[in-house]
Amino acid sequence: MHLYPDLLRPLLFRMEAEHAHGAALGAGRLAGASAAGRAMLRGLYAYAHPVLRTEVAGLTFPNPVGLPA
Repeated sequence: MHLYPDLLRPLLFRMEAEHAHGAALGAGRLAGASAAGRAMLRGLYAYAHPVLRTEVAGLTFPNPVGLPA
């Protein structure tokens, strides 16, 4: 069983869009509020590869920097 496709996605898709959005934001806020939650998210989503390293204005970033128009 996979957490997102089997449990969270069906639950979120049954909610009104605004409520699902609020629930997702609340979950992110809750996860980011503790060191353990931040470490878990970092382990799931952080990615760094030397090829992606970018330097902009003397600052080095682990991944390319995207700036919206």
